[in-house]
Amino acid sequence: MDEPASVMQQSIASFPQKEGLMLGHERRSKVLAKLTNARCELEDALSLSIPAARYDPVVIAEPLRSRLSAMVDELKGVLRQIEGSQ
Repeated sequence: MDEPASVMQQSIASFPQKEGLMLGHERRSKVLAKLTNARCELEDALSLSIPAARYDPVVIAEPLRSRLSAMVDELKGVLRQIEGSQ
């Protein structure tokens, strides 16, 4: 014989849905943080790769620095898109 669900059982049954929403928001925040950190790391690498003095060695050639710069711009666009889709 089936008994009606208690208030506690009903609360437990609805918990996974609420948890899923919260986890989705947390996951989104973590993804944004990772992508932001990646962008910052690329920007730092670009800054470090630019020779400071005339006789400093070239760590990353200009064509590769241009590609990295394009990647930074692309990441910025991705971040704006994700943030705009909230």
